[in-house]
Amino acid sequence: MGKREPIRMVTFFLVVTAIQVIDFAIRHRLGFAISQKSISTFVTDAVDYGALLMFAVLGILAIITILNSERQTPRYAMPVMLAYLILASIGVAMNLGVLIGSNNLRHEKVVSLIILVALFYLSTTLMFSLWYQLANSYLKGGAIVFPPNAAHPNDPPRWFDYCFLSFNSNSTFGPTVEEITTRPAKAIMMVQVSISITILIVAIARISSAAH
Repeated sequence: MGKREPIRMVTFFLVVTAIQVIDFAIRHRLGFAISQKSISTFVTDAVDYGALLMFAVLGILAIITILNSERQTPRYAMPVMLAYLILASIGVAMNLGVLIGSNNLRHEKVVSLIILVALFYLSTTLMFSLWYQLANSYLKGGAIVFPPNAAHPNDPPRWFDYCFLSFNSNSTFGPTVEEITTRPAKAIMMVQVSISITILIVAIARISSAAH
C-alpha cells in the first residue's frame, strides 16, 4: 500500500476554482456553436448550475477549514467533493459532444480551435488530478502507488503528484511510473484516456478542416 495524505480542503477548492474558470471559458467559446435551445442545452445548463452549487458549498467548507485551522478535509466534505467531480465530468463530456457535433465550428479560425483544445486538456488534467487524489485518499487500501521521493522518502504524495499523473495520462495515454492498484482508479484512468484520445482526434479533424 502506498503512502497517503488526507486531502487539503483549501487546495482542493483552489483547483476546483481553476476548473470553474476554464469551464466558463470553454462554455463561452462553445456558446456560438449552439444555434438554438434544445433539450441538451437545458440539461447542460442544469449540470452547470449543479456544479456551481457544489462549488459554492466547497467554498464554504474551505472557509470553515481555515477558520478551524484544520490542515485536512473533514470526512463529511467527501460527498460534496464527489458530487462536484461527477457533475464536472458530465459537463466536460457534454461540452466535448458540442465540440464533436457542431457544424458551426467548421468556420472557426485555427488559432481559436487550438486555444479551445488547450482549454479542454487543461480542464481534464485538473479535474482528473482530483479524481485520482479522491480515489487514493478514500478507497480502502489506497488506489495508487507512487515511486518514493528521493529527497524525502517518507513524504506522502501531494496534489501536484496527482496532477503529474493526470498530465501524463492525458499526454501519453497512461501512467509512466505510478502503479494503479484498484479497479475504480483504473476505470477513472480509462475514462480520462478515452476523453483525451477523443479530443486529439477531434482536434486534428477540426483544425485540418479549418486550415482548408
